[in-house]
Formats: sequence, structure tokens, C-alpha cells
Amino acid sequence: VGETTRVLSLEGLSEAAMRLLEDTLGEGEVTATVHGARRWELEETALVGLWRLKAFEADGRQVGDWLEVAGVPSAIVEANRRGTSTDLSI
Repeated sequence: VGETTRVLSLEGLSEAAMRLLEDTLGEGEVTATVHGARRWELEETALVGLWRLKAFEADGRQVGDWLEVAGVPSAIVEANRRGTSTDLSI
């Protein structure tokens, strides 16, 4: 926590390698979708702090697929930073 995240691109892996990776990493308890200029699909793996992230353009085309080691995935941190207002009117 508090350290720089580590990212590993999964682009270019064969189907067999991707299946093996998915079987090995399993599924964690947390999933999230972040909507914005891009849609982000995030899923925790069975290993705490290891996340699978996929990015999609507005037309549904996938433009990214990677693993990220982080307490909270960078897509959520960035969405929170950009989508949160410090002004609160009651």
C-alpha cells in the first residue's frame, strides 16, 4: 500500500497461455466497472492485491488487458480523482 503499482501487459499471449493464467489466478471477491471515456472492467484475482484490468473504447472494442499489483487499481484511483468534487452543497 502506498507504493508504485506494477503493471504487466497480457497482450500477445496465446489462447492457451491466457487460459492457463486465468485458471492459475482464479477469481477474487471484488469486481468493479468504471465508466468514463473508456469502460474499465476490474476483477481481483485469488491473490490479494493482484487485479485483472480490461479497458474498452465506447464502441466496445477492447484496447487493454493487463495485471496490476496494487491495493486499489489505478483505474479506480483515477476515476475517483477525476470524478469527485470537493464542493458539496447541502
